[in-house]
Amino acid sequence: MPKTIQDFLKNIENDNNDLSKLTNNILKTIYDYEMYKEANFKEEVPDFSELMYAIKEKLAFIEAKGELELQSDEDSNFIKSFIYNPIATMTNETKKVDELCDKYMKENPNASNEINQVFFKNQLIKDDLLKSKTSYRNLEKTKKDPWKEKQNQKSSWFINYFNNGNKMISESLEENKGGLFENLFHTTSKEYKEFARRLSIIDKDGLEKGDLSGLRQSTYKYLNHKFKEDNFFYSGKNYTYIESKIAKMDKTSQGRVRLCLNVLKSIDNAEKAIEEKKNLEDFVPENNSVVDKEMLQEVTTIGSMANSVYKEDNTIIDKELTNILNNNKFQNDIKNDVDDNFITIGNDIDLSNNETNVSKELD
Repeated sequence: MPKTIQDFLKNIENDNNDLSKLTNNILKTIYDYEMYKEANFKEEVPDFSELMYAIKEKLAFIEAKGELELQSDEDSNFIKSFIYNPIATMTNETKKVDELCDKYMKENPNASNEINQVFFKNQLIKDDLLKSKTSYRNLEKTKKDPWKEKQNQKSSWFINYFNNGNKMISESLEENKGGLFENLFHTTSKEYKEFARRLSIIDKDGLEKGDLSGLRQSTYKYLNHKFKEDNFFYSGKNYTYIESKIAKMDKTSQGRVRLCLNVLKSIDNAEKAIEEKKNLEDFVPENNSVVDKEMLQEVTTIGSMANSVYKEDNTIIDKELTNILNNNKFQNDIKNDVDDNFITIGNDIDLSNNETNVSKELD
């Protein structure tokens, strides 16, 4: 009996929030599909675009149930990217597979037969990705996207609480005496740049729109960097800090820390509003909670600059293959994979993985 979409989706399940395992199962599902189709070429199998959309929908459903804690680690970013656009995500991943295998073949010419098996399977996916672009776009047009709707809602509620519903400031460098901001950018810590980058695009269309968990994590990292000496503590959605330490900071640092605390409070309020199923149209702004315009101008300008040089790099396959290609298990893994008629990239590889103070940094 021919396999259905649901047959291929059986492994797409959340197992105790093990994101590494879930990521591997996403990849394995796609590889299994390609190998099954190749071995049963006379059999009618589900369309590749339908499979990709079905995986996306199942991941979004699992996340919507609150079973996934997607933050800003590599596996979380891969899963969020896949839910946002599986075709683009897997296209990037296949490019990395080719690059790594090409590198390994040059260094290990005796393993050409095994490497060619990986190239072959990766090419099957690349071919289907290319052929499925139009059909996938057509699927998007005919289906609702609960994930993007939810991210839009998160973004709107956050902006409501953070800035009374006013959009983020986004003046250009020229409008803001670019030299001053450029100097500020180069002397600002990497932690603040990443926080500013995420905040500046929280309401912009794209993968990170409404990504409150990612914004929360980047805020935590900056505050942890800034307070130092264990004066800031966080776990999950809970955090504590020593208020008296803020008063001892310089004016710029005080402004940035207060801005971060405002962001955390706004994230909490936004998530609570969504959980309570409040209506966005019923929101009434509180005029006494407007963010300091000067600080908002600084953070959005720095964030815009950081985003312009930001290079997204989900290293899921990259990391797995690097581990595999650099150890003696590789040839045995590939040979076993050929026997099994599908590729299992690194099922036995663990994907899990000092702060330095720079005097020139403003933090």
